[in-house]
Amino acid sequence: MRNVEKNLNEFFLNESKIEMIKNSIIKLNNKKEYLENQIKDLKIDFNISIKASSVSDMPIGSINPASYFEKDILKQIEKSESVLNNINVEILQLQNELLLLQLKNEKLDRAINMLNTNIKQLLVFKYKENLSEIEIAYKLNISITHYHRKKKQALETISNILTFYENIS
Repeated sequence: MRNVEKNLNEFFLNESKIEMIKNSIIKLNNKKEYLENQIKDLKIDFNISIKASSVSDMPIGSINPASYFEKDILKQIEKSESVLNNINVEILQLQNELLLLQLKNEKLDRAINMLNTNIKQLLVFKYKENLSEIEIAYKLNISITHYHRKKKQALETISNILTFYENIS
């Protein structure tokens, strides 16, 4: 039973991590889309130094000022593309981490989904929200004794389901 409780604690912790990772991926995809549009529409910061574009400071026979401007634009585009590449790498890493957490939680998730709503709620209160026995009994409108019975029943059911999955694997 302690192993099942440990697995339930880890399961709900992983569920929180999964949500955080999904939100991070969404934010990175939004940032990526913004940068791609910036590059595509050439809405890049064209702040170049006045000295770099000043014709009066250039020696005779040197490259025209447009080439400095072009170089600066290219630098900014390359910088944006580098940021895009880093975002893509970070998204891939997060997607891999997300997949591993989802695979880790898969069997226990199936087991929990087989339980009735009241038992699921008890597990959420106990292992996700870390409420005390008294708080859980109060929220579920049951006695402490009934809470212990339901909790024991839930842990045994989950243990049996997980054992079944292990035997068929």
